[in-house]
Amino acid sequence: MDRRRFLGSAGALAFVIPGLATGEDRPARTRIGLLRQRLPTVNALCAESERAANLGRMYRLIAARQASRPRCELLIFGDLPLTGHRYDWRRDDLQRLAIEVPGEESLVLGRAARDHDCHVVFGALARDADWPGELLHITTILDANGEIAGRHWMRRSLRDQCGSALDSFNMNVSTMHNRRAAYVAMYGAEALYPVTRTAVGNIAVGGMHFEPQFERLVRARGARWLLGGVAGYRPVTPLPG
Repeated sequence: MDRRRFLGSAGALAFVIPGLATGEDRPARTRIGLLRQRLPTVNALCAESERAANLGRMYRLIAARQASRPRCELLIFGDLPLTGHRYDWRRDDLQRLAIEVPGEESLVLGRAARDHDCHVVFGALARDADWPGELLHITTILDANGEIAGRHWMRRSLRDQCGSALDSFNMNVSTMHNRRAAYVAMYGAEALYPVTRTAVGNIAVGGMHFEPQFERLVRARGARWLLGGVAGYRPVTPLPG
């Protein structure tokens, strides 16, 4: 398989790593659905109600996709589907928009995954009690039982890559890159290259754009799927063996 084969429109790539996973870890075929419909960007002053409305839309998108045939084993949303993104949001706006994982949103989407027998992946601004005052960008992987299989931090932001020139155009979230020492102290060095084990194959998130060695490292840890973490997109990648 061509490692840069498109499975969907631009910004939605999937690379498989043939031969790395076997048995239940490597189904003969995995159908991927890319749910890239544009959802409304919420008003930060009405964050709770408008985020809940988008959550309902996400549930209905999953149901509509799985009502058609063939059904998908893995459904991936475009980035930040619960809130959208605006460049003029302030830090306090972003904190109001952030969710907790696990929380109401992961429970509702987990129920959708269980009801429609699929894995679901979505990215969201998030808070974490272990990181008080920090704003995180978390990609959550839900399995077909509706349980959280993995929670992946954003590896690095545009601000990490380009510096303060992008301060006004970036959410300035805490990432593995800018909080590396504290992140490793809490989770260990292996957590810098996380791979989530699922029934549709092992999944890694991020690293395609600024870290060319990331693909090699997660392959060595058994990853079959590489999901990119670019604001505004959710690319999927099959890596060659």
